[in-house]
Amino acid sequence: MIGIRMKRLFWLLLLLCIGSLLAMGLRMGAGREKTAAVRPIPSKAVYEIGLLQGDGVPEQDRMREGFLEALAGDGWEDGKNLHIEVLNGGGNKGALAEGAARFGRERKDLIAAVGTEAAEAAAGVFQSTPVVGIGVLNFQSAPWLKGHQNFTGVTSLPEVVQQFAAARRILHIRRMGVLYSEGDQEAENLLVQVRSAAVERMGMSLTEVAVPQDQPPEEAAAALAGQVDAVYITVDERMQRHFKAIVDALTRAGIPVVGSDDEMVRRGAVLSVSEDYYRMGFAAGKAASKLLSGQVVPQELPIRKQSDPNLVVNMAAVNTFHLGLPGDLWQKARKLYLYDGQPARP
Repeated sequence: MIGIRMKRLFWLLLLLCIGSLLAMGLRMGAGREKTAAVRPIPSKAVYEIGLLQGDGVPEQDRMREGFLEALAGDGWEDGKNLHIEVLNGGGNKGALAEGAARFGRERKDLIAAVGTEAAEAAAGVFQSTPVVGIGVLNFQSAPWLKGHQNFTGVTSLPEVVQQFAAARRILHIRRMGVLYSEGDQEAENLLVQVRSAAVERMGMSLTEVAVPQDQPPEEAAAALAGQVDAVYITVDERMQRHFKAIVDALTRAGIPVVGSDDEMVRRGAVLSVSEDYYRMGFAAGKAASKLLSGQVVPQELPIRKQSDPNLVVNMAAVNTFHLGLPGDLWQKARKLYLYDGQPARP
């Protein structure tokens, strides 16, 4: 008798789980657009904007700020002629997918997607609504973009060769380590550039560490002590979330960090050659402004890449590791002087 009751309970719980999954799928599927021609945004008094942000990391915050300020500079203001709803996924792909589906059900006029994961979530829902991607890795070649004609924006491509060239001159590196998240496709794609820059072009040895999802990245970083002269941190969002802990662990081990972007320099990396995230967002905001004018469609606005990367140097980290800057790099670099408890200043 007890065995029969247990079996009934098992099947009841199984049916409940299946029902919940089906309900979730229906909610998300209900937001998906059918394939249709991409047309200019029709004129209206107040436009509905959905802004998907992949995570709350400083890099993406700067992109969002630049995007909104570009819109405001062209006369597009939240509470006036725009209603902007912001959804931050907090690094959770499921939350981003649900947020994109909700924006689809609400029939937003335009979607802004900050970061690669947010853009991918938007691609899973929107076929005809204009989407402006901001800071999307490998934007043009992303497999999830195939078949979409409703995307434009600004891509993010780390300046790996320039980063390693500057690092070799300042840090005198022979052995480079690289940390990235195991299973992160974008980080693994970036590794192709890292290998080319470090091994083929710079003659460095390269130690690659794929950090398992269940291991704190700072633990993997600390294990590199004595094996490398410096560590390169990729731009995947998990590394960004743990960046401060990674830098602290490596600094205790006497290993400087080469960052993929300037925000990493603000947070403890010695240097980077990178795009400016605020300017990236600003350029995307200008594209959104043109779309809101109703005179163009995304296809007429090619996906852009910044062409003027900055060499950024953290002078506090330079002093910590007793480094010297060659004269030409001293003249060229944007130097950040960081003091305890104080923000970066140029």
